Amino acid sequence: MKNTRLLFVLSIMAFLGNSLNGQAQNYLTQQSVQHFFYPQFSPINLDQGTDTIEQKALLKKICLLANHCDFCLSDSTKFDKTYLEYVSSHGKSIHFVDLDKDGDQDIIFNGKECPGMDEGLVEIYENQDDTLLLKFRSSGRLINFDFQNATFVIHDYPCCAQQTQYLIEYHFVAENFETTALRAHLLVGHLGILGGPYFPNSSELKLNLPFIAPQEIALRWSANLTDMDPTETCENAGTNRICHYPEGSSGTILFKKPDGWTFLRMDPNLFARNACEDNYSQVLKNLPIYYYGWVNLE
Repeated sequence: MKNTRLLFVLSIMAFLGNSLNGQAQNYLTQQSVQHFFYPQFSPINLDQGTDTIEQKALLKKICLLANHCDFCLSDSTKFDKTYLEYVSSHGKSIHFVDLDKDGDQDIIFNGKECPGMDEGLVEIYENQDDTLLLKFRSSGRLINFDFQNATFVIHDYPCCAQQTQYLIEYHFVAENFETTALRAHLLVGHLGILGGPYFPNSSELKLNLPFIAPQEIALRWSANLTDMDPTETCENAGTNRICHYPEGSSGTILFKKPDGWTFLRMDPNLFARNACEDNYSQVLKNLPIYYYGWVNLE
């Protein structure tokens, strides 16, 4: 009887594992987004040296702030144990860099608030008079950081039942690291349903041609005219249409298929209808948003 129960439990676990893996593979992956937009960027490139006395001191300070799971307890009898747990969980998420050019190293946290969570977390801490000040916090992951142009980009990827992905661009002031959101890019959908794939291979995205809509167009999240969306994307339930654009709307052609389907980046447009924004956040409220998707121009 025990063996029968064990086999039953193992079978259920295997089934659930396969189901979850299949679901995960259907989403537009973080790697494909990274490779398309910023293939050369890695947070590791931000690090300035490793394991210095200053960095060890800052690591203890961020641990004591208790902004993440496995934080440090100040009790002298418990500090060492909790510190080792914190470093084990979050050490690879912490990057040391002099953001405000004052000679002291600051911290960029790019990881998970708690181990096992789906949603990522990006935080920026300024080291001011040996005190860490939290200057920026957002869900998602850091996908680019440009010191020369004083900008960085957060990839807010799907969590739970969401399907939309945003790339939000920020500008920062180096002296005090005050940030301003500039614009956002929106991607929608799964890789392999509704006539997918949704996103072309990055090696195929060689075009960069201006586009003007010859008539009203429906931007779709897969190269397929089906109006049967089993996932009920955003507010457009029962369709794979992301957004409707009026005649004359502008954008950029990124890829063309032989059958007439064209992958576009559409410019922000106040007259677009039924925009898909299922994980819309407050920071996006007044931002120009560029939408990516398919349209059939044959």
